[in-house]
Order: sequence, then C-alpha cells, then structure tokens
Amino acid sequence: MANRSEDLAAIRPDEQYPVELFERMAGLGRAALREARRKGLRVVYVHGRAFVRGSDWMDYCDRQGKGTKDE
Repeated sequence: MANRSEDLAAIRPDEQYPVELFERMAGLGRAALREARRKGLRVVYVHGRAFVRGSDWMDYCDRQGKGTKDE
C-alpha cells in the first residue's frame, strides 16, 4: 500500500487529512506512521476519527528531518 507513486500527493499545511489518506499521501506505512507519532507527530481526534494536519506534518519534518548536504 505505501510508496505507490500514484498515491503520493503534496501535503498542504492548510489542510487536515484522515490518517488513512495521510498515510497514502505521505507514502508511509503503518509502522512508519506509528514511529512518527512516537517521535512527536501530532494526531487530532474528532468524533472518534484520527486526523493529521498538514502544518503538524511540516513541523514534524522540520524537527526530525536532516538538512541538505550544504548545511
């Protein structure tokens, strides 16, 4: 399921995504998403459903990501 090129899409900071859709868009499998949550990716629950905000994903990437070779 994860990493299929037709499922990959840009994640927008001003959007909120159901976790299942977010996994596909980000190209993450369940284990990778669990690891991201353990490392601080925020998941918001509304009426028993889990969502990831694009802005929270951007913040997570900034905190966890490695810089470019030039940095």
